[in-house]
Amino acid sequence: TGLKGTLRWLETHAVPLKDTDGNIISLLGVTRDITDRKKADELLMQKEQELYTIYSSLTQPVFMIEVEPDFKYKFVSVNKSFLNVINVKEEDVINKSVRDLIPEPSLSLVLKKYKKAVQTKKTVQWEETTPYKTGLKTAIVTVKPLIDSNGNCTHLIGLIYDITDTKNAEKLLNESKNYLDNIINNIGDPMFVKDEQSRLLLVNDAFCNIFNLKRADMIGKTLAEDVTPQEMEDFLRIDKQVLSTGIENINEESLTVRGGETRLISTKKTRYIDENNNTYLIGIIRDITERKRAEEEITKYKDHLEELVELRTNQLEKETIKAQSADLMKSAFLATMSHELRTPMNSIIGFTGILLKEFAGPINEEQKKQLLMVKNSGQHLLGLINDVLDISKIEAGKLKVFKRPFSYLSTLENTIEFLAPQATKKGLQINTQFSETTIILNSDERRVEQIVLNLISNAIKFSNQGTIVVKVDINKNVVTTQIIDQGFGIAKENLDKLFMPFIQLEGGLTRSHEGSGLGLAICKNLIDKLGGTISVQSKIGEGSNFTFTLPINNL
Repeated sequence: TGLKGTLRWLETHAVPLKDTDGNIISLLGVTRDITDRKKADELLMQKEQELYTIYSSLTQPVFMIEVEPDFKYKFVSVNKSFLNVINVKEEDVINKSVRDLIPEPSLSLVLKKYKKAVQTKKTVQWEETTPYKTGLKTAIVTVKPLIDSNGNCTHLIGLIYDITDTKNAEKLLNESKNYLDNIINNIGDPMFVKDEQSRLLLVNDAFCNIFNLKRADMIGKTLAEDVTPQEMEDFLRIDKQVLSTGIENINEESLTVRGGETRLISTKKTRYIDENNNTYLIGIIRDITERKRAEEEITKYKDHLEELVELRTNQLEKETIKAQSADLMKSAFLATMSHELRTPMNSIIGFTGILLKEFAGPINEEQKKQLLMVKNSGQHLLGLINDVLDISKIEAGKLKVFKRPFSYLSTLENTIEFLAPQATKKGLQINTQFSETTIILNSDERRVEQIVLNLISNAIKFSNQGTIVVKVDINKNVVTTQIIDQGFGIAKENLDKLFMPFIQLEGGLTRSHEGSGLGLAICKNLIDKLGGTISVQSKIGEGSNFTFTLPINNL
């Protein structure tokens, strides 16, 4: 104890003093005050503990490796995030060689970068993709050399920044952009997008063709410089009008392209404002030169129609082909838009589900009730969007099927198990009658599941009592499936309407049941696409029997 009761740390060294006979006659002691050193040691231990706590709690993987002779490396320290990434225990890493933990081909790159950091004594950074036990990871790795008093690199400290999600998002974004570009460039009519100054931001191939210019020569320009003064005034006036009012404009006008040729066009312009409040002008051009000329000729020669019948017939056939092409383009555009709508709908459903699980905080019963209504409505709308997407792809001829062998009965049983709670809720039973224990079907499993799900769902929806029977038989190379219910039934005069898009029947299938009227139309088109057939037998008040066939070996 020091002055005024303060606590001091002392370090004492005692040396014995002996006489000539070797007996200890006294002690010589030296005492040194080491209080400041003790406090420094305690502060150092505290800082080391704080540093270790920070090091261990970092969400990014951190590691330290010892540099051994001949550029050999072993791990001497890692944090929890590092262990989680490679899915190992600490004892399986510490004092282990880098070569034992990092797989090829990443190992060769890592050793090369480590060697560079040791030799240059500078921080080295690189990007690598490594197949860890937890999956394929893409990361930015940074290593910093630690230099001792002799100027030698003794250790490397490394930091791993996981960019897997970022890379996947970039890949998805590029794929979506390429998909959208392909859709736009396959549309036969010229399309364009302008900014608020009427400068072109996007054009499709057809737009380039009608102006006989390269895309690079048009982006950022108004193109008003290449037309007559009157056309320039009309173009820019209508652009400004649509951008300011938001009212869609369809205008027939003349267009003088390079080379002096004048075309008659019908231009539709629409304003679009994105989520960042940026305003754009979207336009679609249709070349109506030939149509206008045809109209003029019809007017001119209306007294000679009999002489022009054969000529006009040929022209109408061409116009019909153009109309069909336009209809296909419409369906393709609708399919694209439906696809784009699914992303925000999935976000709405997902975040509503998170709120209902109260991850963000407690909610009261009324809020739960309203959020559940939002979620159910979102799921219903998502189902409608998916149906519109499918029927649009079918109409556009872009629906593709991918065939591979799968267990058909397993798919049926999984679907029935998924729908069982709905049936139980209505007091219904679902029974199965399979003539075989195993059926391997070479077809598109996802589309077959979609067909079965839709038909059994309809049986549940339009039944209030009884049993639903799912019966499967095989005849030669064809598997026949029947979904038999004891529901409301369908009138004979309505059977032919069942497989038409957007049709919901009165009577048995009333508007009191939600739906888009697309399900059976999609089923029929899918079954046709897969090489099968579908039919229905039904009586009012007795139920319905939907029967469809699929070839087992569908090549």
